[in-house]
Amino acid sequence: MRRLAALAAALALPALAEVSTPPATSGVAVEVGFGHESQTSPLFRVSPEGTLIRMEGVDRLAGAHYQGSLSGFADFPVGPDWRLALGGDIRYKRAPGVQALDFAMASVNPMLRTALAGGFFGIGPNLQRTDVAGERFRSVRGWHADWAAADLAGNNWQLFLDRGTNRHWGDLIDLDSTATLFMVRRRQVEPLPGIDAIDVEAAVGRERNDRGFAELSNRYAFLRVSLDRRQWGVGWSLGMSWQTDAFDDTALPGLPARRDRSTTLEFAAAYEIAPGHTLKFEATGATNRANLELYENRYRQFSLAYGTSW
Repeated sequence: MRRLAALAAALALPALAEVSTPPATSGVAVEVGFGHESQTSPLFRVSPEGTLIRMEGVDRLAGAHYQGSLSGFADFPVGPDWRLALGGDIRYKRAPGVQALDFAMASVNPMLRTALAGGFFGIGPNLQRTDVAGERFRSVRGWHADWAAADLAGNNWQLFLDRGTNRHWGDLIDLDSTATLFMVRRRQVEPLPGIDAIDVEAAVGRERNDRGFAELSNRYAFLRVSLDRRQWGVGWSLGMSWQTDAFDDTALPGLPARRDRSTTLEFAAAYEIAPGHTLKFEATGATNRANLELYENRYRQFSLAYGTSW
């Protein structure tokens, strides 16, 4: 399943009401930790007649992993009305007993920003590379733009538009595609008693297969709601998301085009053990239902990590 929630991190909201041009700023964050994850899905084989036959049991990947990430940003003026924001992120996950769960990603996101229509507008290239199971999987080249506006209470709106090309290596080149995404995000501070903030994200997207395979082209819609609360010195977060995918055609004669419906539940708790030093626990559970049982799966993950920033 596609993971759209991570895109919200790209919507960094600039400071408001600049009286004078702020000086350059920068920061670095490091996180290391360990955890466990599992994926399950029905197991099928194709008969000599070309029909699918379900085999008893399930196909399951599960194992412990260790992980680490390094991210940084720098922001500085490049004229009276523009600022250049440079951002980069490297993530690595290794599952010693299950190589199929290994994952690595590196991304670079430079953006030019300026005040526009009561908020701040940004535009820039998006470069990303992803490795899966110790092998090169996907590279992304594209452009993204965002606009953000906030009030003095901390409530804000954010809009995000991204368009890029996905390229793959080796036997996976049939997955090459062009993808477009539009997302809107609303943050409301103290919407209800006992809730510090609520975030609502909604997105629609289109992915077209560049090799002409309609069964690999799809449209999707995404909705995520998350609640934040700080209590007993711990920052708590609970999120739930829903996504639907509709594919253009079927890869198997006689069967309908694929339709997916996925639900994800996320929980996180972060405790600051000292200024700039945090312990964080995260748990994620996701289930994908499909009109074709072949594509149904379930994902579970939890992790404990230490993070520091300066």
